[in-house]
Amino acid sequence: TGTVTNSYNTGSISSTERGEVGGIVGAMTDGTITNAYNTGAISGNGVCIGGVVGYADATGKDSSGYYGSGSISISNVYNTGAVTGPIQVGGVAGRFQGKPTQVSTLTDAYNTGTVFAENEQGYAGGVVGFLKDAAVSNVYNTGAVVGQTYIGGLLGNISYSEGTIKPSINNAVWTENPDYTPKEGYSTAKDSMGSTYYYDHYNVDIPATVIKTSWDAMKQASTFKDWTGTNAVATTGNAG
Repeated sequence: TGTVTNSYNTGSISSTERGEVGGIVGAMTDGTITNAYNTGAISGNGVCIGGVVGYADATGKDSSGYYGSGSISISNVYNTGAVTGPIQVGGVAGRFQGKPTQVSTLTDAYNTGTVFAENEQGYAGGVVGFLKDAAVSNVYNTGAVVGQTYIGGLLGNISYSEGTIKPSINNAVWTENPDYTPKEGYSTAKDSMGSTYYYDHYNVDIPATVIKTSWDAMKQASTFKDWTGTNAVATTGNAG
């Protein structure tokens, strides 16, 4: 189990290999990221590309072959850089997955950078590209989210292993970027979720605290009135 805290990156990171890429952490299978931010452009050819972390999966193994033994906690983080990848692409995390029996959380986070999934079946999410068996709360996105099929202002796709931990998102706000025009063949997000299959299949309601709003409303404290226990996201830290 490792901890990354009070860290930041301001440089561009790009990989032509197929590994996971993130502004702070490429891949993690347990541990904590807290008080961290990225402002550099992030891109890669691997499956999972994220502004803060590319691959955060407590059930999988990282590029070193290490399997996670616990849960993942990500808090007080943000990204302002453009994030580009082929498949699972998120403003904060490309992929965020917990164990079906242990809670993993992403909280107090935001993204303002453009998120672009290049592949036709790619998942593009303003906060998380692909969410499974984990909880997301107190997050917002103002960056343009661009793709072809699964494009969500907050989540690209959401899935469930039918264990004791259900995926969830609460206290989440986003708005469309009116100044962004996608290139031909691509679209920008119009809905909070790129896919609602999980909600439809399991007859789960999307929480009322998941909101698409206007640019002006994003500037109003009343938009975030239901958020509790939040901290200001990181503004200082150690260079990564």
